[in-house]
Amino acid sequence: MVVAATVLSACSSHIEGEGVLVGTPVGPDFETRVTLSDGSFLTVPKGAVRDPGVLTVDVTEQDARPPTGLYLSGPTYAVAFHGTTLVTPYSFSFAAPPKGGVEPDAAALGWFDEKRAQWTPVDAAYEPRRLTGTTLKTGLLSAVRVDTARLLSTSTGLLESVKATAGTAEAPVCQGDPVASRITTEISEEGPVLHCVGVADGAPQVVVADDRGATLAVSYPVKWVAEPVGERDAVAQASLATVNSVPVPKKNQDEARTTVLVTPGTGLRLTNPPDKKGTLRIEPSARAYVATALDYAADVLDTVTTTLPWFGGPTDAAVTATLFAPSFTAEDCRASLGKFTRSPTNNPEQVGMLFRQAAETSIGCLSRGWAAAQGREGWQGAGLQATLTWIQKNIVAVFGDGGPTIGPALDFPLFKMQVTQTPA
Repeated sequence: MVVAATVLSACSSHIEGEGVLVGTPVGPDFETRVTLSDGSFLTVPKGAVRDPGVLTVDVTEQDARPPTGLYLSGPTYAVAFHGTTLVTPYSFSFAAPPKGGVEPDAAALGWFDEKRAQWTPVDAAYEPRRLTGTTLKTGLLSAVRVDTARLLSTSTGLLESVKATAGTAEAPVCQGDPVASRITTEISEEGPVLHCVGVADGAPQVVVADDRGATLAVSYPVKWVAEPVGERDAVAQASLATVNSVPVPKKNQDEARTTVLVTPGTGLRLTNPPDKKGTLRIEPSARAYVATALDYAADVLDTVTTTLPWFGGPTDAAVTATLFAPSFTAEDCRASLGKFTRSPTNNPEQVGMLFRQAAETSIGCLSRGWAAAQGREGWQGAGLQATLTWIQKNIVAVFGDGGPTIGPALDFPLFKMQVTQTPA
């Protein structure tokens, strides 16, 4: 036997100690199903309760909100069993349409823990517009969704760091007296790096440090000897390795010069041959902007995962770094990467558009295996994956049209430093 009822057709029952209750009969010998006005329904299987009793399911108001980054999607229901004890789980299937139809295709089942005065997640399976959980929890239950405004705000804050035009590096220190060693420098104008000139074993030595929020391409004569300054984190190293895996077209190669990508806050120490003249150059580079976009994409995914309640949690930078190679082995991602590294960067509009497109694509490519790699499984993994897919499709809201907002901040004029040591 199955007892079916809606909230409008429930019956009245007398429960000892509670008087007359309006609800739906439940018992150990039959299944009960209650259909609610919004299309949600609750099912109590046969044998789920110890004795005959009454089930009440009421819409209720309460002030407690879920953690920042989530919101209650639809009514909050108060579920109670009267005159009996629940011994096995019942199922609650929520109608959970997204607010305005624009949220990530993800939802979680929330239960309000009155002792701790906070919402906590309950295992539940989500299909489009319906969330079903099997639980022993009673009391306040509701469907919970991701707050998209919070996601875009997080991504916008990270973008501001990328747009920084100064303040990411410490001023380098050089040893020796260039004047006493007959070393002179000519600089076109102050550029995107902090720099100094010194002397090493009688030869000129130049140290540059990337003082911006974006990666730079530093070009210098092949006879100069370079060593890195500062430490790159695992993700920055992975983004550089990904870009460096794309061959430079022959027409763009210069056998007389070497080009190295330098990440924000790090630099190069360059020792020049004695008694020679050479020029260091830094100019807008598609490869550098793509590396910046890759790093930004990983930062967005990492930060969203770390700060997103219930679906997210702590990430592992080492794991994130390992995702670059397989993500950009996929044919579509690999093709896009190659195309981006050959894009023009002649003006702020081109720079802005390149960064926006590369970041959007990189978020999509890196997110494909993200949830599983970071150890998110079941409803948590499905919800996180759906959220990251939404981010990739809507990141355009952070960039605007890709030109006026980001292009001017990332673009800069050609920087040249000519270093000359006059023979004694």
